[in-house]
Amino acid sequence: MRRFLTLIALVLLAPVPALGLLGPTKGSQLVTLEASAPCPYTARANARVLNTVVGPDGSTQPLVIPPKRLLVLTDASLSAANQPAGDVMAFQLLVGAPGTTGELVDFRFEDVRSSGIATIAFPESNGIPVRAGSVVCVDAANLTHGGSVVFIGVGHGYLAPDK
Repeated sequence: MRRFLTLIALVLLAPVPALGLLGPTKGSQLVTLEASAPCPYTARANARVLNTVVGPDGSTQPLVIPPKRLLVLTDASLSAANQPAGDVMAFQLLVGAPGTTGELVDFRFEDVRSSGIATIAFPESNGIPVRAGSVVCVDAANLTHGGSVVFIGVGHGYLAPDK
């Protein structure tokens, strides 16, 4: 019995080989993004690109994904206001290269509340990898009445090695 307990203790205390962390290892790898410019995709006139990094002090700078790194988007939130109560909104999250139509990676439908506001969240538990040269765009559409929708969008994620 003593040998068995010793074996169990050795297994539990043995060092685990480094598997590589899946999340950020430093605070400087965390990014907060805002949608601040028109999306560079074709046929997405209302979409906005998550291209501005908001620093911890409120400063802003353009998002640049360095070579051999990728952005892992962990969540995004969108909100549209001044919409008729009860209308149905469609919110989209897209990834792709500028000049393409972008690829839909997530979407949500939401009813507009009596306040005229519809808000959604994209909790991407596994994260969405975005390589250098690609961009993340968000879009909102009123499916009941159509037309352009003014909305705001923010996202969070981290920069990770692209292995």
